[in-house]
Amino acid sequence: MNSKTTADSTAGEDASLPSRETLAAIAAASRKKPGEAVSYALAVWQEAGKALAAVAQARERRGYEHIPPPRKHKDRATLNEFFRRIVKGKTREHSRQRLFDYYRHEYTRTFCGNRADLLTDEDKGEIEARANSEINSWGKAGFRKEQWFRLAQRYLDWWEQHQSA
Repeated sequence: MNSKTTADSTAGEDASLPSRETLAAIAAASRKKPGEAVSYALAVWQEAGKALAAVAQARERRGYEHIPPPRKHKDRATLNEFFRRIVKGKTREHSRQRLFDYYRHEYTRTFCGNRADLLTDEDKGEIEARANSEINSWGKAGFRKEQWFRLAQRYLDWWEQHQSA
């Protein structure tokens, strides 16, 4: 959370802290003694950040209800399990191709928005290399629970749009 704007930021300040102006406004509104007001303002800022983070996490988790979870007895889920439970291709290779297509779509958007016709052959090669690298890294490291749900949500959203297109 960052309250800084171009108008009230000071170069070199920590971006995770509010600006002096923001702290001053919170402190002034508190009607506390000056020494207490600044500590109070910072505490209010920090609590607001925690509350907003908790709300964001709760919203994100609510969206995961329809996603099959990884097996509970494992510390990390495998890429093969992700293929079986989320991607659901006919074969492992089919699942890998679907996930590759998802990453290719995402990286194409990163490179040129929705204008794939603007990509050069070099761009296409880099996109394919990045997609393969991403899949290979999941194959080596596996998925922690939050990684599983985040990728599953994005993949399933893409797959739904892809099927309807």
